[in-house]
Amino acid sequence: MKRLLFSSVLIILLCLILLSSGCGQKPQFTLTIGVEGDGTTLPKPGKYTYGENTVVTLKA
Repeated sequence: MKRLLFSSVLIILLCLILLSSGCGQKPQFTLTIGVEGDGTTLPKPGKYTYGENTVVTLKA
């Protein structure tokens, strides 16, 4: 009986760990924009975070 209870608890814990391990979250990427000299950019210089497969327009 104790062995069955232990096995059941272990299986439940493993399932919870797998479900909460970040499944479904898309990777995030950081775009760092900087300017040398008198140049300008749009968006402004800085760090921007985007999700996977995001199309980013950059004007310089």
